[in-house]
Amino acid sequence: MNSTALTGAIAQFVASPEGAEALVGRLTSPNRSLPRVVASQNEGETLWPRLAENIAFDLAGLAQVVLLDEKASWALSDAIGKRNSCYNGAVRLY
Repeated sequence: MNSTALTGAIAQFVASPEGAEALVGRLTSPNRSLPRVVASQNEGETLWPRLAENIAFDLAGLAQVVLLDEKASWALSDAIGKRNSCYNGAVRLY
């Protein structure tokens, strides 16, 4: 998903360290026009069932929603630092 595209009602699933690196590029892009809501999984689940999907539906056109598996969330943390990280079921607005 490019940095300026409008978003739909579907959350993007990121399941690899490479996907997390691409997400970091989109988060730090000067061309980003929409906020991103990032939800992370803990033990393969989100805090509430279908959390990312429901957020994406509610924020369609207003924010891009990303769901990270545990590997991707730790790779994101490594790339942007613990202070700005999203792991163990956290939800963060970037």
